[in-house]
Amino acid sequence: MADQQTIFQILGIKREELPLSRKAAKELGAKYYLGPKGCKKSDLHVGVLRTHNSECYECHLESRKLAWQNMSPDRRAKLNENQRIRGRKKTQLANKARGFALRDTGARKVAMEQGLIVYFTGKPCPKGHQNPPRFTRNGECQLCSQKYAYERYHNKLKHDPEYIAENRRRVLIWQNNNPNKKNLNQSNYYRRHIEKILEYHASYRKENPDKIRDRQSDWAERNPEKIKSKAAKYRATIRNAMPDWASIEQIESIYMNCPEGFEVDHIAPLQSDVICGLHLPQNLQYLPLSINRSKGNKFPKFEMSYGINGIKLENSFLSEDLLK
Repeated sequence: MADQQTIFQILGIKREELPLSRKAAKELGAKYYLGPKGCKKSDLHVGVLRTHNSECYECHLESRKLAWQNMSPDRRAKLNENQRIRGRKKTQLANKARGFALRDTGARKVAMEQGLIVYFTGKPCPKGHQNPPRFTRNGECQLCSQKYAYERYHNKLKHDPEYIAENRRRVLIWQNNNPNKKNLNQSNYYRRHIEKILEYHASYRKENPDKIRDRQSDWAERNPEKIKSKAAKYRATIRNAMPDWASIEQIESIYMNCPEGFEVDHIAPLQSDVICGLHLPQNLQYLPLSINRSKGNKFPKFEMSYGINGIKLENSFLSEDLLK
């Protein structure tokens, strides 16, 4: 009985209010009805069926819950973002529709009584906006307020250190209180502006190499144990990736003859999700420092390749286009 009460609470209706057949539900325009035979899949379900396809409502909820659990995080974040946008548009349209019904001299008073955010008067504002939405709290034109706030921020507040500090403090408080929303907002923003973000990072690294180097040195001084741990892990990886028959003399020669501004890079990375290369002369190349750092362990795509001492790799598993 508790399950039945829960279902009817979700639907917001009483059991006796539901039609007893699909035909009656269609005539009344009802979304649900009580099936005479109940649910076809489970005797434990109440038997509330959906009018348009005769599907059990509880089976429908279970299938949606299972689909949500098996959904990828990116797809789930995108659906949440779309739902947020639809909800915001729906609220704006509802406020506008309700506000248009208040076109009279007492519109603001009625809007206050009904708890509306905006209202309409049918008259232009002093700045010439035709029938703009007006804020109920002060009667000001919404478009004028938005323009004023935009100009005030970019002309004054954007460069005010006190405002910046206070705004950051408020943002940090909100982020600490809403970690899940913060992560969702950041992932959605990154997905929408990924090209712009990558372009900014590339230009910043190119224009501020000294700042980046100083920050890296400062971090290394404050975290010596992490540097040692990372170096030990890399040494262990190289030991495991270097067979007994590898020529240590050739490898050392390659490292010693590395041109200035370049680094020795593993063509097939030692650690990757798709491949684990070997620490051999045939798997080494020279790459400019910036390209090597941006390459990471991506494989097989990378930006450019340089031969080692004029040696060309024979029978390479990389395509000629990638090695050009």
